[in-house]
Amino acid sequence: MGPVSGRRRRRRAAQFGLGLSLLLVAAAGTAYPLWWQHRQDTVGSAEVRALEHADARAAAGAGPCTTAPGPGVLRIASTHVVAPVLAGVTDNVLNTSVGHVTTTPWPGQPGLAILEAHDVGYFAANGALRSGDQVTYTTGCDEYTFAVTGKTVEKPGQAIDAPSGAGIALISCWPTNALWFTNHRLVVLASLVARRTVRGGAAGTAPAGRPAAAQPVATLPPAVPGGQPSVFSYVHAGTLKLTGSPSAAFRSSPQPLAWLGAALGALAAYRQGAETHALWLLLLVKHSPPAAWDTMPLGSIYAAEQVSGDRVEAVTLLAKFGAHTVDSMTIQPIGGHLYVTGGGVWPAPAVPPPS
Repeated sequence: MGPVSGRRRRRRAAQFGLGLSLLLVAAAGTAYPLWWQHRQDTVGSAEVRALEHADARAAAGAGPCTTAPGPGVLRIASTHVVAPVLAGVTDNVLNTSVGHVTTTPWPGQPGLAILEAHDVGYFAANGALRSGDQVTYTTGCDEYTFAVTGKTVEKPGQAIDAPSGAGIALISCWPTNALWFTNHRLVVLASLVARRTVRGGAAGTAPAGRPAAAQPVATLPPAVPGGQPSVFSYVHAGTLKLTGSPSAAFRSSPQPLAWLGAALGALAAYRQGAETHALWLLLLVKHSPPAAWDTMPLGSIYAAEQVSGDRVEAVTLLAKFGAHTVDSMTIQPIGGHLYVTGGGVWPAPAVPPPS
């Protein structure tokens, strides 16, 4: 009895140590995109304000109209995007801005201007763009308006069928909800339909930055310890899907990633509580028994956020191995805090709450 129990304890301790090590190694998978998104919003908004200030002075006659075709400000009204466009596609540029491929003309000039951005950033909602949606580019006193003509999914380096005249190509990773690197690119093409010179204060500029959803991101219950390493591996990243009726502002804000990070934090807390048989686990779990998640998933973690307008109603996490779902967990905000409200192998029958 003793030796067997000892071996079991050592085996469980080894499994727990391995799982914790994987969690620590994988923590950057969530931390990096969240930190990156915050940096883009703060630094990118400052860059937009600087460009818009110079444009506004020129439009009001208080400053010279620049003859340079760039840098400038890109606006996509249907997805609530206001982004600085800077030369180059290096990491330093793409971390905070939309990058302009310098071997192509600037937007509004003859030929096809190629603009690139990360899928979890300014171009996160490009998959929702439709033919006819307008994209504007402003530099100095010139404003160029483009109309979307189509979109395709290509492989990196694949030739693009450029529209005649002046046009732009907006390129990001595909799918646009991928949580890490992918082998395909979404290409949105748009053609120049109008150009105007703004001088003498004829038009104001759009507010800098992207609107953020008003709902604060829920946190763990006060008695539940946080700070656990996030359960996420960028090597095995799945996708983030928004369901329900999310607003365009929510889709294009940092909120989806922020809620994902909070949900993964709740999953990590649950796993830690389950491993250590902590009493506070009873404060985190409500209603039906949650998924086991007793081992670190070897496949990919997918997330689905149920959203109404700007409000998140639930986050479902799925651990998949190939096409097979191994575990699922539903996490809901209640009273400003996150609770595990369900789970199991997907799809699972409804489990009545314990009497």
